[in-house]
This record gives sequence, C-alpha cells and structure tokens, in this order.
Amino acid sequence: GLKRYKKFPLIDSGSALLNTISWQLPVLLLSMFFSPVIVGFYALGMLVLQAPMNLIGGSIAQVFFQRAANAKHNGNLSMLVENIFWILLKISMFPLLLLVIVGKDIFLVVFGQAWGEAGLYAQILGIWAIFWFISSPLSTILSVHERLGLGFNLTILNLSTRLLSLLIGGLIGSVLVALSLFSASGALIYGLACFIFLKLAGLSYANTAKMILKCFLVSLVFLIPIIIIKYSFQSTLVVVISAAIIFFGYYFYIYQKDPQFYLLVREIKF
Repeated sequence: GLKRYKKFPLIDSGSALLNTISWQLPVLLLSMFFSPVIVGFYALGMLVLQAPMNLIGGSIAQVFFQRAANAKHNGNLSMLVENIFWILLKISMFPLLLLVIVGKDIFLVVFGQAWGEAGLYAQILGIWAIFWFISSPLSTILSVHERLGLGFNLTILNLSTRLLSLLIGGLIGSVLVALSLFSASGALIYGLACFIFLKLAGLSYANTAKMILKCFLVSLVFLIPIIIIKYSFQSTLVVVISAAIIFFGYYFYIYQKDPQFYLLVREIKF
C-alpha cells in the first residue's frame, strides 16, 4: 500500500525539477557563449516548434492517460499504445520533415528577411522534435507500470547530454554545432525513451521499426514534390505556397485513410 507508493511523489517532483532545468538550459548556455540576437533566433525557432506540438501532444496525452489504466487492467494496453504510437507518427513525422526541408523559407516569408536564421535553427531541431513529440504522451506508460524511477534516469540522461552538447558548441564558438549536437543527442535519448515505453507496453522492436518505416515512406511520397520544387524554383514564396498545399494534402489523405486517426481527432479537446 503506502510503502509501495511513498517514493513516487519524490521521484515525480525530482523529475519535474530536472525537466524544467533541462528546458531552461539552452537559453542560459547560449546566452553565455553567443549574442542576444542568436538567443532570439533560437527562442523563435523553438517557439514555432513547441507551441503547436505542446497543444496537440498535451491533448493526446490526456486521452491516452484516461484510457491507459483501463487498458492495462483489461489486458489490451499494447493495442492501445500501438494505435496511439501510429497516430503520433502520422501527426508529427511528415510536418517536421517538411520543416527540415523548407524551415528557412517559411520563416523568411512569415517573419521577414531578418528571421531567416531562426528558420535554419528550426530546421536543425526538426528531427529532435519528432522524437520529443512522440515520446512525451507515451511517457504515461511509466506511471501505469509504476516505473517512475526509469523516467527519472532518462531525465538525468537527457539533461546530461543536452548540457554536454551545448557546452561543446559554445566552447567551439559555433551555434550550429551546438544546436546540431543538441538535436542529435535529443533524438537519440527521446528515441531510446520511445522504444523503452513501447517495449514496456508489449510492442516488439520489429513491429515498432516497421511502423516507423511505413510512416517514413508515406511521408516521402509527399516530401519528394516539395524537394523538387525547392531546387527547381528560385522563389521562396512559390516554395512556401507549395509546401502549404502539400501539407494540407497530406493530412486530408491521412484523415480519409485512417479511421483511428479520424476517431482520435474527434475525441481530442484542445
């Protein structure tokens, strides 16, 4: 009873504190090594990435949390997690890969010539954002399985690699190195977390890899036209308008093809 759960609040609050420090760390370290202008570029790039994903991811996490405990009790947690993982992949992989390709173009059109560098930073952080977005709602599995200690260890690992990445880039004097290492190490840690969460839920590594590959190939079908357009036209505006059309085309396709996606969208409350 109480003895079994007495460490949970301590571990949970410790994880929350380290997580807060981890999110504040980039601005703090970038401010130490680089100009306020660069910090401003980073802040805008991160805001554009995080704001919609926090809204969508948080809403999905609520739906998932409501269902997860019952699903474990009923013995169908793995099926629920597989469905949620598949939907998270479909929501995040394509738009973030699209941002990796045309992020700077989008920022130039939306925010103006002065903010192109922020778009480049968003491009660099795009790969990390895929793994972060998917792993965040799935982390509920740790509570369901009473494995909060594992979550604490992952938070420490994430904080350590983030600190190291930013220090290396800062000491070298290159913000692009700092953000590239930040993105690569983040993708690695959040990717590892995803696989751990899915394994806890009973999904095999082979099945997980198969879903990732399938989603990537579908995304690629929609990404190839924008890659061709980007390197065929000199106009940034043409590239951004084309990206917007392809963006909506992708989601219309997913919405029509996947009943689970349709049902979840109806259930989510933003």
